[in-house]
Amino acid sequence: MILQYSEREQVYLLYRYGFTDDTEHTLIGTAIHFNLRESRAKKLEEDALDNLWLELPWWF
Repeated sequence: MILQYSEREQVYLLYRYGFTDDTEHTLIGTAIHFNLRESRAKKLEEDALDNLWLELPWWF
């Protein structure tokens, strides 16, 4: 199985939604953590969620 999303996207989403430290982080807080501009963080998040959606079984 070929993953549609990169390791970077995976790390970003895990941090953003609190899977790494049990704290959901804001978009701006996540952008600061990864040293990104807010617009780049938003685009990365959108792309990562779109790619993650492609990984789900067809019945979702």
